[in-house]
Amino acid sequence: SATVSAEIPDGEPVSSLSDDPDDPTDRDIDGDGNPDDPTVTDFGLPPVMPNITVLKIDTFNDENGDGEVQAGETISYTFIVTNTGNITLGNITVTDPLVTVSGGPLSSLEPGQSDSSTFTAVYTITEEDVQNGSFANSATVTASVPDGEPISSLSDDPDDPTDRDIDGDGNPDDPTVTDFGEPPLAMPGITLQKTDTFNDENGDGIFQAGETISYTFIVTNTGNVTLGNIEVTDPLVTVSGGPLASLEPGATDSTTFTASYTLTQDDIENGSFSNSAFVMADVPDGEPISSLSDDPDDTTDQDSDGDGNPDDPTVTIIEQIGSVSLLKAADSPTFSVQGEIVTYTLTVINTGNLILQNLVVTDPNAVITGGTPISVLNPGESAEVTAEHQITLQDLERGVFINTATVDGFSGLGEVTDESDDPNNPTDFDANGDGEPDDPTVIELDVFPLEVEVNQMVTPNGDGRNDFLFIRGVEAALNNSLKIYNRWGVVVYEGNNYNNLTNVFDGRSRGRSTISVNEYLPAGVYFYIFEYQKDQKNITDKGYLYISK
Repeated sequence: SATVSAEIPDGEPVSSLSDDPDDPTDRDIDGDGNPDDPTVTDFGLPPVMPNITVLKIDTFNDENGDGEVQAGETISYTFIVTNTGNITLGNITVTDPLVTVSGGPLSSLEPGQSDSSTFTAVYTITEEDVQNGSFANSATVTASVPDGEPISSLSDDPDDPTDRDIDGDGNPDDPTVTDFGEPPLAMPGITLQKTDTFNDENGDGIFQAGETISYTFIVTNTGNVTLGNIEVTDPLVTVSGGPLASLEPGATDSTTFTASYTLTQDDIENGSFSNSAFVMADVPDGEPISSLSDDPDDTTDQDSDGDGNPDDPTVTIIEQIGSVSLLKAADSPTFSVQGEIVTYTLTVINTGNLILQNLVVTDPNAVITGGTPISVLNPGESAEVTAEHQITLQDLERGVFINTATVDGFSGLGEVTDESDDPNNPTDFDANGDGEPDDPTVIELDVFPLEVEVNQMVTPNGDGRNDFLFIRGVEAALNNSLKIYNRWGVVVYEGNNYNNLTNVFDGRSRGRSTISVNEYLPAGVYFYIFEYQKDQKNITDKGYLYISK
């Protein structure tokens, strides 16, 4: 509105608001009786024009820092969303069919505003992408419009000046393209490691025929192309698992393929088991490739198939044990009559893992009556040998008969031997230190002579007869003492607790008055005094004895 003012001669000035002649309302705003409608120029309402754009910016992440693109490396994306319309937009989201977009939704964005921090994404490069030489895709931004339908737009690559409008919304929509350069020359490669584990099924720590070796196979794609239809075969075992559908460059598989082998006695005799497996794979647009397995524990790394990969056979070293055990048991624990026959059962056991041959059992104090020699004895098997001994008067006088047998034979490692053990004796003394118990077999003889009698002849010539002074029934002569004099009355031997075993007179001088101690006495006549207690009586036996060479 405008205001008009005027002066009146000899009066007060007057004024009035303007009136719009196009407005028939004719309101009197200032109350002066004149219409005062404001003058209104009508421009009309501007049209609502919502619009939105999104830029998708890529960054290649060279994780291993080699300057090359490999499968498994990544591309990071940032998204710049701009409200290019004339109305505030809400509930703004960004989606991408090939990646998962993080962030959002953005609650609102006013006209002319941009957002570059809310939305991000990461894509993992595949071998196919590398071979294609690039990776391209588009994202989509969607927003709500007040009192209107939602709007959307495809992303644009700001590095692409083409500015195609794929969705026809008037905004450029070039896909974001990450260029990897020329794809590398296809160089397929594959390796196979074969690892062995011995299964000691019976838990005795010894390799035996019938026990098994388990194998695991580690397949690695050492080339730069994805391999397919991967199979592992082995000429000596059946491989379980597979085929493996695909394996990308650098990838390893250690769970698909397994195998088991059962040891034979020939393997044990050889001391090892060795073999190789074979891996084969298909190459896209190329010939299949293959490689022999390698033993990761063998540092030789020979390349027997000439493919540039180590191909040592997998060798399981088998510890060989050649050992034998001999048990000797009598048919009765006690005897009492001269002339009785003691029958022995001698059990020969192969306690190793090698075949034993030509086993011979000998016994210095018994007659072998059957079962030896044993031509072949397999591991874990046993064979019986019999022997006999006739009880003698000397056995009865000693009150006990003790003896030991021996077994000798051969294995693939050489000679094996063992002294017999009495299975009824829990002491299990190991006399020869071979790890096998060697308790002698003991027979108790429960009859002693009624009389004590000194044998008056000593012939210390080593022929096994009368080599020492034998006192019959000495077991019954308690607290005994023996003195021997030469013809001049000089004591040439003196001792207590004479026992016919470890304390004996064997013709050598051993007396307090003797000058040449431990020298054999000259042949001749000597005098003895043997004192002892028997039947609660003190008894003295004396007489002459003769030493003869």
